[in-house]
Amino acid sequence: LVLSRRALEAPIDTTLFADILYSMHEFDRLVDRLLSGVITTLTDVDGLTGLLNRTAMERDLEKELAHFQRSGRPFTVAMIDADLFKRVNDEFGHGFGDVVLETLADRFVESLRPRDRVYRYGGEEFLVLLPETPLESALPVLERLRRRASERTISDGSQAVRQSVSIGAAEIGREESVEVVVARSDQALYRAKQAGRDRVELDHGS
Repeated sequence: LVLSRRALEAPIDTTLFADILYSMHEFDRLVDRLLSGVITTLTDVDGLTGLLNRTAMERDLEKELAHFQRSGRPFTVAMIDADLFKRVNDEFGHGFGDVVLETLADRFVESLRPRDRVYRYGGEEFLVLLPETPLESALPVLERLRRRASERTISDGSQAVRQSVSIGAAEIGREESVEVVVARSDQALYRAKQAGRDRVELDHGS
């Protein structure tokens, strides 16, 4: 490849260069998750965060329910919400809001055990599946995730925030469906937000 002197001396488009580097980073992250088995097909992937999406979540929850019915070993579902996220979008813009969600997704993956799964539920909400894990055993895992979410600021190089999360969790009951345990974890999440946010609330059922 021969380049003219004029081409070599031409100014570099720094914006384009930054976009290329970002795309390479996102591709590397996606490949890492494919190789680790966290995701098995690109149709399972949320386009923004690289996490498993809601389609994969629904399939995995039904599989885990069937396993629970055979083995008797319960699982826990946790709903996560980025606290006051609308303020982030309003103050810093949706582009920076996307950076916050991407960073939270990475921190969630780093905080969980290898067998756990985290999904983009929608908007600023996420769902965590903790297989063969009763509610009380899930608590220290979820507390670690909550702490790590906000222990460091999130920055795009020009602005930064410290983003906390609220978490609600519920253990599957013997006669419950997937929809019921997800609804109970969502109710626990609501209580966590009402109680001041940046906390984990457990739903122990009836």
